[in-house]
Amino acid sequence: PPLSTADTRQVLVYGIKGALAWWCGLDEGRSTVALGEFLQERDFNARQTALASAMHGTFMRMQKAVFDTSGKTCEAETKAELDESLPNGVK
Repeated sequence: PPLSTADTRQVLVYGIKGALAWWCGLDEGRSTVALGEFLQERDFNARQTALASAMHGTFMRMQKAVFDTSGKTCEAETKAELDESLPNGVK
């Protein structure tokens, strides 16, 4: 397969973090930067990068819908932890 199970899980984690960032009022694009760093570290080829990017975006949209309809709000502690864990910009 183009992506291992472990790599696929990590891509989905970045999707969740992007949705959480959006829900908490942070820039969701920071998860895309984190994904890009991961893809570079893993030395993914163009096919793997395209697949990972599509999975990331799709899963992030799905998670946004879950958070959006939850009726809950992001807690300050969650926002602070997420803000600390995501990159602040392109390196």
